Amino acid sequence: MKLYKYVATFCIMIVVFISCEEVIELDLTNVPTQIVIEGFVTDQEGPYQIKISQTVDFYDSNLFPTESNAIVRIYDDSGNEDLLAEVSPGIYETTILQGERGVTYTLEVQLDGTTYTAISKMAEQPITLDSISANFEEESLFYDEGYYATAYFNDPLAIDNYYRMQVMVNGEVYYFIDLDDDEAAPEKDINFWLTNDKFTDGNLQDYEFPHRLNVGDTFDVTLQHLDRSTFDYYRTLVDVINGGGVAPSNPISNMQGGALGYFGAFSETKNSIIVE
Repeated sequence: MKLYKYVATFCIMIVVFISCEEVIELDLTNVPTQIVIEGFVTDQEGPYQIKISQTVDFYDSNLFPTESNAIVRIYDDSGNEDLLAEVSPGIYETTILQGERGVTYTLEVQLDGTTYTAISKMAEQPITLDSISANFEEESLFYDEGYYATAYFNDPLAIDNYYRMQVMVNGEVYYFIDLDDDEAAPEKDINFWLTNDKFTDGNLQDYEFPHRLNVGDTFDVTLQHLDRSTFDYYRTLVDVINGGGVAPSNPISNMQGGALGYFGAFSETKNSIIVE
């Protein structure tokens, strides 16, 4: 995590020197609630879930009220349809739908007289996570001593591709530890490792992870091949989580009808390595 610490320090110094003295007060309370709809379909075996909830004020606890009694359905461009069942408050689950590559899916939610929709197409060409390597790095300005993993996969030529990777270490979510600060609390991996082929179209992709590993660790990676709208949602969601931007704002959404959130359709592939 050393590289990120130095970069963060540099950015803070820039802000200190260029910031103006005017204080801007933001009213982040008493904001009208909005519906939040989140879910996705993949090419892996279902069922798939759609979660419906409400927003809360910015300074409130992250306990979002759920929305029950909605009519939720997903249909594809071939006329197949699945009416989702509410399996717990605010959680709606498919019953027969099986996601397929190359198919366009539409989510439709009817709630309190309002209809919300979102469309996402699952990419047709599968992307295989070919391999993962782990290399030892000595103590330096950029690394704490340890093993670091790199994932490799081939990007299709002449197609705009967007990717997210999720990581598990020894079957659990990873926590980053600052070895230079004994008082710093471990930082949980939010697992939004995003990339695209804007500058590497058609080439072998090598994605380096900052997780410091030890001999014997199992490193699992799930590669998700996203459409542009899902990628933009995740990208701006990371900005919100990390406190980026001039003022608090909502992630970019592909939902129509006034709801926040997203609906995505993407394929997945997995690979793993044991550090030796």
